[in-house]
Amino acid sequence: MPNVNLGLIGFGEWARGAYVPTLSTLDNVEVVAVAARSAATRQRAREMLGEAVATTADYREVLADASVDAVLVAVPNALHREVAVAALAQGKHLFLELPIALVRGDVRAVLDAATSADRLVQFDFELRYLPVAQAVQRLVARGDVGRPLSASVDLSCNWGRGGGDFSDPLARAAFYLWVGAWYLDMLDVLLGGLAPRGAQVTGIRAFNGPMLDQGHALLEYDSGAVGRFSHSILSPKVGTFVTGWLLGEEGELVVDFQEGTLTKYSAAGSVNEGQHPPKRPVHGWAGMRESLESFVSAVGEGTPVVADAEVARRVHEAAFACHEADQRARGERE
Repeated sequence: MPNVNLGLIGFGEWARGAYVPTLSTLDNVEVVAVAARSAATRQRAREMLGEAVATTADYREVLADASVDAVLVAVPNALHREVAVAALAQGKHLFLELPIALVRGDVRAVLDAATSADRLVQFDFELRYLPVAQAVQRLVARGDVGRPLSASVDLSCNWGRGGGDFSDPLARAAFYLWVGAWYLDMLDVLLGGLAPRGAQVTGIRAFNGPMLDQGHALLEYDSGAVGRFSHSILSPKVGTFVTGWLLGEEGELVVDFQEGTLTKYSAAGSVNEGQHPPKRPVHGWAGMRESLESFVSAVGEGTPVVADAEVARRVHEAAFACHEADQRARGERE
């Protein structure tokens, strides 16, 4: 595979902890440029990536660098639209962190630019790249459990126990847009890619101000299927636990996304569909390594990406439906 030259726009904790460890193990990748606001962060980039890496405070200089094939964008949410649209206008392949944005118009602008560009655009739905998620997609596409009727995804973690460290005030008030998109994506995987037509939400706010600490979202689809996403960020258990379930006309699937276990149930009995563990998690997030490796491979070989604009459009519609339902429910309670 041809060598791929990358530019990193944003070099905060996520880029340092999730991107660099994976990229450093890939033989066909070189990070040639980094944009970061502070001189201290740019110095940190040179220390981690080598003195040969070009550093700048202006991301536009990275985009203007003809040697850069693709950029990984990990900047604050409010800058996603500006940087993503500029990157595509400069002809760079794009890897963009989630959420795309917390405003519909900004999401639409990025997706429109991604759809019309002749460059690869991958949105970092890293759970979709887990081996077990890909195994689920194969079984659903093959019709192993028949037409999907109902699916659920459950997230349990301790991020907000006793009050979490959530720095973005807008994100605190928009759980489904800020965090929920990754797990609503797993509903999309289980249901075979259905766009929702509406949602209902209930839950509690306990320790983190406007953030929905624990909640249940029920989504309806034009096919007649229903989906449920339940979450709690108040668990006393250390770790992140994500499980899923799908009921089809001819059977069921039960999946542990973190552990990689998948079981199929039918009238004939249960079948262990094998172990599909993630590769060594980067920064603690299963699927991150697979996601980055897939993007680099797609850029080098010119193949399509999995988490493309259509996936992002469906999942963000689900996220906005849940967010708006939560805001309505909160207004009614108040």
